[in-house]
Amino acid sequence: MKVTEFSWLADENIDPAVVEYMRRKGLSVQSIQEAVMRGASDLKILEKGLNEQRIVLTHDRDFGTMAIEAVKRDDGDFGGLDSASTIR
Repeated sequence: MKVTEFSWLADENIDPAVVEYMRRKGLSVQSIQEAVMRGASDLKILEKGLNEQRIVLTHDRDFGTMAIEAVKRDDGDFGGLDSASTIR
């Protein structure tokens, strides 16, 4: 797959200039601000990313921690979010 075939969800800590740059390069990017989710919990943002099959772009290390812990448990549960049941 090419990077342009992926869809992205930019967390609110990603500079809007980065989002615009990605769009100019042909990437499909939605920002948390555009999704009217400013201040949403990491879990809600991850859930949106999973439901829409978007890669979450963030500076927040909590997302990585949730993924690592799920792999360690080998259960696919991202901090209370069952990825298998939310991916469409």
